[in-house]
Amino acid sequence: MTALEEAIAEWPLQEHPFLQRYAAGKFSQDAVRWWAIKMLPGSNRFNQAFLKVTARVDDYGARILLLNNIYSEHGNLNPDEAHVALYMRFMRGIGCSRIDVHEDDGAFRVPELRFKRFEIQDNEPIIWSLGRFAAIECVLPGVFTKYIEGIRKIFPGIDDHTIEYFPIHCELDPVHTDQLLEVASLYVGSEVDVMAFQDGVRDMLVSMSDMFNWMGRNMAREAGNDEMLKSTIPAAAPPAEQSPARPVALSDIDIYEGIFGGDEINAAKADFVVNQLPDVAEPAVLDLAVGTGALARLLADRSVRVVHSDIRSFSIDERFDAVICLDGCLHYIEEPQEIVAVLRRAKEHLRPGGTLIVELRDRARLQDRAPNGHNGNGNAWSSWLPRRGQEDSDLYALSGFDETSRRHVLDVRNLFHTDPYRVANWARLAGLTDVALHGGYVAEQDYDRSDGDGTVVLVSHRPTRADAPAARGVNSR
Repeated sequence: MTALEEAIAEWPLQEHPFLQRYAAGKFSQDAVRWWAIKMLPGSNRFNQAFLKVTARVDDYGARILLLNNIYSEHGNLNPDEAHVALYMRFMRGIGCSRIDVHEDDGAFRVPELRFKRFEIQDNEPIIWSLGRFAAIECVLPGVFTKYIEGIRKIFPGIDDHTIEYFPIHCELDPVHTDQLLEVASLYVGSEVDVMAFQDGVRDMLVSMSDMFNWMGRNMAREAGNDEMLKSTIPAAAPPAEQSPARPVALSDIDIYEGIFGGDEINAAKADFVVNQLPDVAEPAVLDLAVGTGALARLLADRSVRVVHSDIRSFSIDERFDAVICLDGCLHYIEEPQEIVAVLRRAKEHLRPGGTLIVELRDRARLQDRAPNGHNGNGNAWSSWLPRRGQEDSDLYALSGFDETSRRHVLDVRNLFHTDPYRVANWARLAGLTDVALHGGYVAEQDYDRSDGDGTVVLVSHRPTRADAPAARGVNSR
């Protein structure tokens, strides 16, 4: 069994309830028209993303293979036969009310619809990108077969010319899969590369499964409601005004702790960690982002033994009740496969049933943030600028000024992959279970993207049995 087949076998999308329902003709014509309108932009973005990856391939023979794929996707340079044009023909044939590749499909605002973004980041390894595209090309024939079955039932008498978009993928995608595998073989030099390829496959399949889950819940109910996606995420409330306060002298550590949170915030974090371990009298915790040690001191006050290590290279001959990585430090890691590797290593440092707690950021909630006061004064600021750092990262600046000594402390960082839902996918890929996102340090509060300041806390667990795999399946969330 190939690396691709092994990864795909974990996510049998053809068995997904949404596709079964679609194939059985259980959706109305209006529901399918609405679905077709919302799927068009993703079809167009797929081609753009594939072109971007092809341009990054440095072997000319490999580029030719990928260009063959691109040529067939674009109708061998016949605009009327390009696959996006064939899809538009299908839309006209079933009577869609509008046809617009710039339709608001919700892909960038509804987490479960992120599959349709087809974002390729500049720092994404080629082998990971090839895995993502190989996943699509490999599973689409099975998915499209279900669509064809359902469309023929929902639109009786529809002709082959109208639905050509779907069977042509069933014919061409196996060839495209072989081409992608041939190109991927040029970038595989070790088992680490094979794992990166498989994780790219899994990353795409998890996103597809999430999209099917969402469609199954919403497609029939929202059919024909053009404003549905626009109202899914309410507008963010304006930031509260900061009240001026008296400046005080600050040390470097004061500035750092003031921006990341004083005693009150750290106390909430410490309580959250302890509350995740209710059955452990004196828990042992591995901290991958200890910083100044303020949180570690508060945990020690709560009878927690804290061991600290570096997030990029930790390897300790001990298993812990919890591994924590707070203050958004996971976002300092640039490449997706490195994040998955860190999450896997964190899992291996947990006792069976142990808890991983990671503080994340959500770019979708970020704005150019107003200054944050420092312990009641206005001497310390933080600013968060989406997509302003290197390689499409967010730029995060921490600044503090002491008027007494005239000292100015500045710390500027690039934060990568600030999409908590994608990191949650990677946690599942790493073998962690019960992955949940919380809106800040309130255990009972599930994350709601419409609220909060963009701080998200991910909680997950190592399977209770050391050899138990992570729960998987078409409905695994």
